[in-house]
Amino acid sequence: GEKGAIFISGMFHTFSIIFWALFATYANLKFFGWLAVIIAAIMLYYEQKLVREDFKNIPKAFFDVNGYLGIVFLILIILDKV
Repeated sequence: GEKGAIFISGMFHTFSIIFWALFATYANLKFFGWLAVIIAAIMLYYEQKLVREDFKNIPKAFFDVNGYLGIVFLILIILDKV
């Protein structure tokens, strides 16, 4: 059902943040790398909030927010290593 789907989605988003933090730790990332993890966590929280308000927001959360998240994360990781 809806509650189960939202719970599973939140669980996987939490795992994503944990694994990104582990990546940042083991890759010895500095400011921009950790900023990428923090911004990604905020964006995933925003996705969860959008979908909890109304399931009609799934396309916006999935396509728009995830699209920007990937671009921002990539740019910040590259900046960290430059």
